[in-house]
Amino acid sequence: MGFFLTVSLIGIIQGEHGSLWSLIPSFFIQMSTGALAGWLMGRVMTYTLNHIKLAFDGLYPVLLLALMMFTFAATDSIGGNGFLAVYLSGVMLGNSDFIHKKSLIRFYDGQAWLVQIVMFLTLGLLVFPKSGASDRHRVVDRPCAHRVGASHSRVREPRSFPGSLGGKRPSCPGWVCAGPFPSFSPPIR
Repeated sequence: MGFFLTVSLIGIIQGEHGSLWSLIPSFFIQMSTGALAGWLMGRVMTYTLNHIKLAFDGLYPVLLLALMMFTFAATDSIGGNGFLAVYLSGVMLGNSDFIHKKSLIRFYDGQAWLVQIVMFLTLGLLVFPKSGASDRHRVVDRPCAHRVGASHSRVREPRSFPGSLGGKRPSCPGWVCAGPFPSFSPPIR
């Protein structure tokens, strides 16, 4: 949806599309084609993973990645939304039983963590404290926002307030996920 809107609105700005009304049929065609292709490829992937016998177990993640890339490319080539197709085929695959399901889930879970770590480290390297954060932002705005965010938790003020002064530079998914929830973060002594 976001990809469709971004590309479509840029097309309108550049004059490639006529108006917003011309996007409505395109939206329904792309989404319905993507949904149908995702459902169909989810079934095909389940059948393929259950009936193919690979000599080496380490090739199953490669096979699944190739099938997902094929799903995206085939759906995009027929005018559908490839992102929706890959998402729905993953949902279909995740709700079905197939060979090596646990090892594939562990492999792709590790891959997702690795990509998140790289993404947050890269985003963290783009932040320079001197360039954007003023003293007012650090001393007034951030603690107020932190207090509003922590108002629903049972954290006492002395424990949560010092964390709001320093700010958080994201370096890994666990820290970023625990950041908004001070009750899950370790106590500050």
